[in-house]
Amino acid sequence: MEVMPQALVNAKVPNHKKERYMEYPEIAEAISKLDSKFAGEGRVLIRPSGTEPKVRVMIEGKDKKQIDEEAKKLAELIQNIML
Repeated sequence: MEVMPQALVNAKVPNHKKERYMEYPEIAEAISKLDSKFAGEGRVLIRPSGTEPKVRVMIEGKDKKQIDEEAKKLAELIQNIML
């Protein structure tokens, strides 16, 4: 297994909404696009925190700068839509 750089960014969201992020079409579409973009070259993992009012955005890929930017953009999108 190849070790790749990883970016982890948290999106602050209301605790009662954190499990429902995929119900928002803009968020689901952005995640789908990132999945396609990094297919075979990394991975995208989005999940609600088990202990905090947050959705965690984790991206692995070969280009650290790119994954940092993409993770930050997606976390901001999630936070802006869900707040």
